[in-house]
Amino acid sequence: MRTLSRTPRILMVPIIGALVLAASATFVFAHGGNTGLIHACVFGNGNIKIIDAADTCPANQTALDWSISGPAGATGATGATGATGATGATGATGATGATGPTGATGATGPTGPTGPAGVSGYEVVFQDFVVPAGGFLRNTATCPAGKKVFGGGAAVIGEGTQDFRTVVQESGPGTIGGGQFDLWLVAIRHDDTTTHTIRIQAICGFVN
Repeated sequence: MRTLSRTPRILMVPIIGALVLAASATFVFAHGGNTGLIHACVFGNGNIKIIDAADTCPANQTALDWSISGPAGATGATGATGATGATGATGATGATGATGPTGATGATGPTGPTGPAGVSGYEVVFQDFVVPAGGFLRNTATCPAGKKVFGGGAAVIGEGTQDFRTVVQESGPGTIGGGQFDLWLVAIRHDDTTTHTIRIQAICGFVN
């Protein structure tokens, strides 16, 4: 038997524990070098010394081997389903997609209804009146028969753009001859110190 240079590992195991191991292990005095087993020598007092796989036990000790790994246990029961996790944060907005192709030209829509009748025969008719200083004018410009008046007014003509000291008192449409003729009526007070020529005008045309 060879002398071991290392300090022997001695386990103090109660006698009843040694008996339990002895009941489930194979007793030999020499070990076969199987590294898949744990090898030990049992003293007469029940103490156990762990040895290498190639070592042997003295004649006054009992060899004891047992497996490093026990048999695989039965598969455990499936665990309960875990709680639902919290909702994750909203992801970042994705990049804008490329512009799609231009769609085909739609069909031509139906022709719309005929619009209302327009205006024809547009013209501006007028009459000029010489009004003395401090004078007053109330007169009309009359449209030709059949034409309607659309607007009108009065203005001092031929004297530029200065202040003519004229005051318009009336300006509006009217008719004469039982509605046969449309006209534009103007009444003006002339407060200037000189004579002015005042033109009354009417915008006329046919309503078709």
